[in-house]
Amino acid sequence: MNTVIESPEITIHLEVHELVAHYSKPQNFKELMPPEVVKFEASDTHFLFGLRGMPEVRLNVEEISPEQVMMKSASEKLPFYLRVKFRPMGNETIAQIHFEGDFNPMLKMMVQRPLQSFVNHLAENMEKIH
Repeated sequence: MNTVIESPEITIHLEVHELVAHYSKPQNFKELMPPEVVKFEASDTHFLFGLRGMPEVRLNVEEISPEQVMMKSASEKLPFYLRVKFRPMGNETIAQIHFEGDFNPMLKMMVQRPLQSFVNHLAENMEKIH
C-alpha cells in the first residue's frame, strides 16, 4: 500500500540552486535530524541514521535535479523514498519534505504518526538553519 507523508511547506531565504547543492551532499542531512538520532554516518553517496529504539536506516542518493534531492532506502524489505522538493519564489525557495513508501496496512498504521513527526521535524530544522 502506497504511503505518502508530507511536511508543511516552508519558506527559505536562499535560492533553489543553493539548497539543491547543499542537500545533494548526504552529510548535510545531519543538521536536519531530530535529537532522538543516536547514530549518523555519511559518505558522498548515502547517509545512515539510527533513532533510539529503532533499526538503522540507510538512504542512498537516487536523484538530484533542479527541483529536488531524492534519497532511496537501501533496504528491499522496507522500500521508500525521501524527497526534498524545492520551488523557486523570487529570491526565496518553498521547500517540502515528502516521504513515500510501500507498506502493508498494518505497518502503515504503526509508522504513519512517527513518520509524520519525523518529516515535520526535518522541515522545521531546515527552516531554522537557513
